[in-house]
Amino acid sequence: MSELYSADTTPEKRQEFLETADVENEQTWQTVYALARESEERGLEKGLRGISADQLIGFAEAVRHLDTPVERYLQTLEPSPTGKLWFDELYGFSSPTIVESITDFMQKVINRHRAKLGQGIDLGTGTGVLAKRLAGFCDSFAGLDRSTEFLTIARERTKNKIGLVAADVTRLPFRDESFDLVTSCGLIFSLDRTKSIDFITELSRTLKSPGVYMDGFVTGSHGDVLRSYASWKDSLADMVVDTVSGRSEITDRLSYADSEFNELKEQLGLDYNTIPMGPVRGSTGQAVLRMITKQ
Repeated sequence: MSELYSADTTPEKRQEFLETADVENEQTWQTVYALARESEERGLEKGLRGISADQLIGFAEAVRHLDTPVERYLQTLEPSPTGKLWFDELYGFSSPTIVESITDFMQKVINRHRAKLGQGIDLGTGTGVLAKRLAGFCDSFAGLDRSTEFLTIARERTKNKIGLVAADVTRLPFRDESFDLVTSCGLIFSLDRTKSIDFITELSRTLKSPGVYMDGFVTGSHGDVLRSYASWKDSLADMVVDTVSGRSEITDRLSYADSEFNELKEQLGLDYNTIPMGPVRGSTGQAVLRMITKQ
């Protein structure tokens, strides 16, 4: 496999590799380790500045040998070589593009209506980055995460200005029709089919009528290339994110394009739309918001 790729492999070839590679195979990781080191030695690496290929490989090894998603998730709270948390350094967790897109969209909504929304919540809030940005758009705002350790950091970063709840997104501890706005960053990609159905059902139950749920993703079209394919170090970081989140272990995932999702949203009285938000800086990818509304 390694002979098919090199340090200066094109982003398109890196994309091909990542989409077909078996991350359960040790050789896959060793191949990417070697390519990340080689491309760094040749001055081809621009991603994750301040973190060397060997440092990223060390973190990857630490994560890979933990037994559970919870342990792997907590490992990202360790400081990286830059002093920031690994959670903040790895693009797939911090999702700055999605945070900016949701924030920009909400700012336009508030400007147009000249009024705040009522109750809002960010699900899978992590360290509270998105919740902190959106809190000012609602009369009250909360963040929910399954990890009390992450919520401790979110509490510090948001300066106790939002409510924080430790709970599972498939069993939301709220009354029916509690929220005008619900958000997340890539949450459904970390859930298998059954949990996704449970999550959407809970989302419908707790959304007010009318109410809106927003998530987002970054995509390419017609051969466009995402950031995770920009260099081998970025590609390795993406593999680490998928391992921590458990995405790489999910074999049966609910897609918004599935007939089952369409049947579910019809049953629950939900509408689904996507909103292009424009190109991503430093990439030819496009930011897109997913919006589920309840009328």
